[in-house]
Amino acid sequence: KAPESTIELAREFPEIKTNGLSSAFSSLASNDLQAALDKAEEWKDDPQYSNIMSNIASGYGRKNPEEALEWANNLDDSARVNAMSSVISQLSSNDPNLALKHLDDLNLAQDDQVYQNAVQNVASSWARQDPVSAAEWIDTLPNPELQTQAIRNVADRWARIDPVSASEWIGGLEQGPARDQAASQLVNRIQRDDPESAAAWAASIGDENQRNSALSNVFSQWMRMDPNSAQTAIQNSALPDQMKQNYLQRLEQTNQVQNQGGFGGADPFISRRIR
Repeated sequence: KAPESTIELAREFPEIKTNGLSSAFSSLASNDLQAALDKAEEWKDDPQYSNIMSNIASGYGRKNPEEALEWANNLDDSARVNAMSSVISQLSSNDPNLALKHLDDLNLAQDDQVYQNAVQNVASSWARQDPVSAAEWIDTLPNPELQTQAIRNVADRWARIDPVSASEWIGGLEQGPARDQAASQLVNRIQRDDPESAAAWAASIGDENQRNSALSNVFSQWMRMDPNSAQTAIQNSALPDQMKQNYLQRLEQTNQVQNQGGFGGADPFISRRIR
C-alpha cells in the first residue's frame, strides 16, 4: 500500500507532490494499471495530471511494454503523445533495438509527435550504450530534420563519454545543419578542459550566428581560466571585429583592476571551477 499512501500524503503535503507522485504512480502502475488510473482520476484537475499519466505509462511500460504501448496508443490525443513517449523512453533506456521494433510495429507517420519524440529518446539512450551503432542507425533515418535532431543528441551523449572518438565522427559528417549541431554539442562538452580545441571546433561551424554564439561561450569560459592565452585566441578568431573588441576591452579592464590592486588583486573574470 506504500504507493497509495504516498499519493494520499501528497494531498496534505504539497512539498512532496512533484517527486512523491512521480515515483508513487510509476510504482503503482507497474503492478496494477487500473488502480493507478483510478487514482489518477482523482488528480484530473491538478496541474500535475499530465506528469502523472506519463509516470503511469513509464511504470506500466517497465513491466509490460507491448501492452503499455497498445494502451497508450488508444488514449485521447491530449494524453497519447506524453504516454507513448514515456513508454518508448523507458524501453529505450533498456533496449534501444526493442524500442525501435515496437515503434515500427505502430506504423506511425514520421511527422507524428510520438514518432519524433521516440526517435530522440532512442538516439540518446543508444548513444549512452553504443554511440557507434547509434550513429550508424541515424544514417538510415529518411527524414533530414529527424536526422539533424538525432545527430545532436548522439553528439551530446558521445562527447560526454569519449570526446576524442566523438570528434572523429563529427569531423566526418557533411557540412550542414546536422554537423553544426553536433559540433556545438562537442564544443559545450570540451570548452572547460580544452578551450583551444573547443575554439577550433566552434570556428568550423558553418552557420554564422551559431558559430559566433559557440565562440562567445568558449571565450567567456577561457577568459576566466587563462586571460593571456584567451586574449591571443580572441585576436586570431573568426569573431566579428566588434565582438572581438568587446572581449578585448573586458580583458583590458581586468588587467587595469589587477594593476591597481582592486578586488584584492584578484581577477574578477577568474573563478574557481566547481564542476
